[in-house]
Amino acid sequence: MNVLMVHNSVNTKGGDDVYVRGLADQGDRYGLRFSTVFAVETNKSIEFNYNGEVSVVSRCDASKYLHQLTDKLSSELINIQTNYSVSVANACVRILPTVKTTHATDTVCPGHLKFLRKSGVPCEITYSWKCLASGFSEGCCTRHPIRFLQMYRGINAENQELSEKYKAIVVMSEYIREQVIHAGTLGEKINVVPYSTPVYNGPVGTTDEKRHIVFAGRVAEIKGPHVMIRALVPVLKRYDNVVIDIVGDGPQRSHLMTLIADEGLENRVILHGWQDREQTLSKINSAYLVVFPSIYPEAFGIVGIEAMMRGKPVIGFDVGGVRTWLRSGETGILLQSSEHEKLRESVIQLLEDPALYKKFSTNAARVARREFSPDAHFAGLKNVYEKSLATLHV
Repeated sequence: MNVLMVHNSVNTKGGDDVYVRGLADQGDRYGLRFSTVFAVETNKSIEFNYNGEVSVVSRCDASKYLHQLTDKLSSELINIQTNYSVSVANACVRILPTVKTTHATDTVCPGHLKFLRKSGVPCEITYSWKCLASGFSEGCCTRHPIRFLQMYRGINAENQELSEKYKAIVVMSEYIREQVIHAGTLGEKINVVPYSTPVYNGPVGTTDEKRHIVFAGRVAEIKGPHVMIRALVPVLKRYDNVVIDIVGDGPQRSHLMTLIADEGLENRVILHGWQDREQTLSKINSAYLVVFPSIYPEAFGIVGIEAMMRGKPVIGFDVGGVRTWLRSGETGILLQSSEHEKLRESVIQLLEDPALYKKFSTNAARVARREFSPDAHFAGLKNVYEKSLATLHV
């Protein structure tokens, strides 16, 4: 099956970009030939980039460009990934059966994160003009009325108009499914196909005498590394062999450096900075356990299944789509985002209870291989594609 993917970012900046490139690299193994065109809409035109060749066309000519490209590639179906152009989406649905993949809350929230920044809690508001008031009081989305109107119209078009034209919508977690339904999309069109991570069959564990607790992700307030460090200061002072590894970089780095210095823990909390994928996975593989302390509603949390695939128990907060993969009492421990003391207690429990640790470790690897392998993901995705094409003949 030949599938044209439409995505917005040529550069690899986020999890959706990694995902798109992963599909293109692995699709042939599963009978899916993916091609990718990148599309970005400016004031009056759309810039398409296919295979490094850039074409700038008017909005009116978007359909013509995509029609020529799909003919050239013998595409049977279009899969829109992250895309902020209503013009591009409308062009796609006019040309071929189109599946939309929703990776995050950007299609249901003008602030893209469903998080009230000032209050520091997930947002429960269904998108509406109330979001403009929140933008002013909470700083969670643009405060510019015209820009807000543009975002609002785009979200409205996605959920009220385009969703009716898509053959199917793919999401990665039940949380995103619920959010899309609340925004007005029919639930029968939505398919939950969780992310995957390559199956790992290499050696697990480390010969290091220290027990490494790993955080891997963007070093930002919403990701919660400061929450984890504050909660685990007593653990570091109680156990000489415990080290925290912070893998990643971001705007909170200087704050963490100050926090670490104030506690006198410069040799116990290591800021490794940005690491490439192989380096990050190496750090996860040497971990004793992984902490996932995000305080905003993550759409999924792929670091979690990367850890599980390597037999690492995960302790995390029950926000967004995390419960899709973190099964409390089976593969790790799931806590409320306000339960900082329980985060500390849970880490101590896994440090001191080898039987419980082994249970979580074994279960984590088993669940990851069964539910979050590429085989599982592509089987689900291919099923969505085949059903989308089958409706043409009904």
